[in-house]
Amino acid sequence: MFNDDLMKRATREGRKWMADQNADLLIWGGIDSTGRNLELHFTGTASSPGERPGRFTPLNVLTLPVDFYTDWVPLVRAVVLAATDPRSFSQGRILRSALPAIAASAKAMGLDPSAGMEPMERASILFCFGNACAVCAQLEGDRGWYQTAVEAWRAAVDLIPNDQGPLLGQLYQQLGLTLQIIAERSNDSDCLEDAADAYRRALMHISRRKQAVDWGLMKYRLGCVLYKIDMAIGDDNALREAIHACQASRQIFNKYTHPIRWSEISNSLAQILQVYGDNVRSVPILEYSVKCCVASLQVRTPDTAPLQWASIQNTLGSALFLLAKHTGEWEYMRQSSEAFRMALMVYKDHGVSRMAIITERNLSRAEKQIETANEKRVADPVWAQSFNITEDDGGYDWQAFLNGATTDFDEHIEEVA
Repeated sequence: MFNDDLMKRATREGRKWMADQNADLLIWGGIDSTGRNLELHFTGTASSPGERPGRFTPLNVLTLPVDFYTDWVPLVRAVVLAATDPRSFSQGRILRSALPAIAASAKAMGLDPSAGMEPMERASILFCFGNACAVCAQLEGDRGWYQTAVEAWRAAVDLIPNDQGPLLGQLYQQLGLTLQIIAERSNDSDCLEDAADAYRRALMHISRRKQAVDWGLMKYRLGCVLYKIDMAIGDDNALREAIHACQASRQIFNKYTHPIRWSEISNSLAQILQVYGDNVRSVPILEYSVKCCVASLQVRTPDTAPLQWASIQNTLGSALFLLAKHTGEWEYMRQSSEAFRMALMVYKDHGVSRMAIITERNLSRAEKQIETANEKRVADPVWAQSFNITEDDGGYDWQAFLNGATTDFDEHIEEVA
């Protein structure tokens, strides 16, 4: 078994060889220490994105008996094809036409490897076959392949001992990504819970120091799934955990080294904060949501990323609307309508009709509140104007909560205004 550093070196060297030969995939390995099996590793042309289910990494090993017979051939072909990242449209088309049928013929062997093999050897086959199924799902758009991938990976998890942390981390990561896709396509809240559990387990095994990017991605993914769980069933504890997870992710993807990802996470965090802040009637949390939006707008611009910019403006408009609701300050409502109006202009210009309808509805609500406030200003002072104000915050120290959201990670909340 190769250690992590050796595998990284082998991958770097392998990619140099592939570049020299203009190759698509390098298959390498040898006979294991028992002399009974071949261990095959796969090196692609580039690192696959960390959020793509079915990606092969240096940890993936396909274990085959040295005297494997023809029944193994479909499995080998399926894994080899799935490990290949197509570099052109024509390659992608060939992969789409070939892989699903080959993977289907390998299903019996892929889901039930030889009982005569050791647990880790069987797990390696299940892991690789699960990857092939996930790639098939992306090629065909068939959710059934994702279900088969989950079946294979769960069987692999049961065979791998806890001292194989990096491998378990990668397996749970794949499970979480795939379960999240299934949950979002089926609106299944139980599946969302399973995805969150898989991400939590992945984080137990992924090293923040050695695998910082994967760790940060899993934290962000966990935060997004927990937010969706709250949207589905209503769970303030899920929102609270989601805030902590996104804050932790922002420590990895900061605005200097990963500005685009940082902006995306900041926007998502703002959405979570405004829902939680509204639920618990906390002005400081809503103010922090606004700050996150303003920070995101420092990276996204209407010229370079118009739709992303409009999304942040929409989030900002919602946060300001809620601030007006909980403070009674009509100026927040005016700023809210302005943010919605700018987002609406972009959505209309780019023909994004669904988001334009939602934003127009939000703008209409804000403008109606402004009209009501203007009518009241004749007779009432600003402090008496009502936007459904609720003043009871339950006596909880929300500023301490915000500070606590990052103190677990040895960093105070950054100033983003």
